[in-house]
Amino acid sequence: MLALKRKSLAALTVGVAVTLAGCSDYPGDGVIDTKELRKMAKIVEVEGNVYGIKTGGVNAYAVYEEDKNALRGAEYAAWESYQDGKGVPKIELQYDGSVDGFELAKFQSALEAAVEKAVTDVEAELADDIAEAKEKRDQLAAKLQEASEGGAKYESYVADAKAEFEAAQKSLNAAIDAYNAEIERPLTTLNEIAEANGLQKVRDYQNPIKNFRSIDFSNRSMPSTCPRQAGYTAVDMRKEQELCGYIRVGSRFDPYLDEVVSVTKAAYMKLPDLQAEIGKKGGWNRDATGAYATLESAEAKYKSRVSEARSKFGDNRQREREQKYLSRSLDRAESELARVEGDEHRGQVMRMTSVRLPEEVEDSADSYIDALEANVISHIEKGPKITLGEKNAEFSGFSGDYEGAAVVADFIAGEGNRRDNMVSIHFIDLTDEAVKQADELRVELSRDSFSDGRRIDIREQESIEEGILDLLDDEVRDRRRADKA
Repeated sequence: MLALKRKSLAALTVGVAVTLAGCSDYPGDGVIDTKELRKMAKIVEVEGNVYGIKTGGVNAYAVYEEDKNALRGAEYAAWESYQDGKGVPKIELQYDGSVDGFELAKFQSALEAAVEKAVTDVEAELADDIAEAKEKRDQLAAKLQEASEGGAKYESYVADAKAEFEAAQKSLNAAIDAYNAEIERPLTTLNEIAEANGLQKVRDYQNPIKNFRSIDFSNRSMPSTCPRQAGYTAVDMRKEQELCGYIRVGSRFDPYLDEVVSVTKAAYMKLPDLQAEIGKKGGWNRDATGAYATLESAEAKYKSRVSEARSKFGDNRQREREQKYLSRSLDRAESELARVEGDEHRGQVMRMTSVRLPEEVEDSADSYIDALEANVISHIEKGPKITLGEKNAEFSGFSGDYEGAAVVADFIAGEGNRRDNMVSIHFIDLTDEAVKQADELRVELSRDSFSDGRRIDIREQESIEEGILDLLDDEVRDRRRADKA
């Protein structure tokens, strides 16, 4: 036989069918068919009772459920309704009786006051958030203004020296660019000739001025013409600089040698003046010359002025970093202020705020709900015991002014010394014509018959009542669905 374990039994859920036949009123006897359960385990014993639900009990539970939900959910529903712009809804209760200690008008008044208090709390929190964001924004703006003013004073103090330094830098760069332009001029001329005449262009290393070589005749007898040099073309500069220059040009440019030589000579002759304009950097025991000298002097003046400005107004680089940081922080502060002033933040604060009724009002509502629950429980009457027959569980003598029956059975099953309790609970609608005409009330257990009974302690009346209330809840839902169908 299958050894039963609690884990497998706990996995079973209620699934019961009622088999009915014949008679003018509902039967007083009933059977719980245990065929499916016997396939899984040996039934040792059964305990339990059939409970009668007095006429009006199901409706009493429906009223209890609606009023409980209305009161327990009143705070949330009122706050949601207010946020939707509909104001505080009126609470409507279904119970037509009275309960000592509870007055609906006082509850409604307290609910409206609680909503007003929540609105006040929201406005106060929003005001605090906005004030805090504005304060932070203003503090950052003041710091940025202070830093900017210090920076303006610093910049004004060094402006002349800085302008002179930057002008010297531009002059040096312009002289270097002019020098480099003359260096590149022969190469540019060659490639323009090549492009115009479909010749192969030359590369940078083939620039005539870069492979220029010369013979100096300043200290020797000047020849009538420049001596020939194998593989080189002469650049006659005897008159201008007392030397003969030589360049190497590809044979494809032979038809254009005069132009190439002329351009190379002109460029080469400009280089000394351009080099002098650039000058040289200062070094060990050597003063700078040309544009480098002008730059060096301007730089020294500028550094001196910067040093003085730092002493007077603080370090400008550090201030610039601080200004960038403060500017970014101010942007974030402005964004944060806009956020807390916006509707989205208001909605977030409202969602995080809850409506709270005074404790005494909540207590009075709890008393009302407890009274309605007690009214429902008063409709529940304990009926005959359930016993174990030859095969099935049985009960008899069930009668009364009932509209329903709750069958609560605790089956003890096991093998050897092992015992497991399996509680099943099921509702039978005694107003059903088919039930009234049946020979007996018949409940068929299945593998899914015990989930609703898992939380029931068969020896605790309160636990049983809670289980029956759950049955009534299911019955009310079933009837509502049937009415809508």
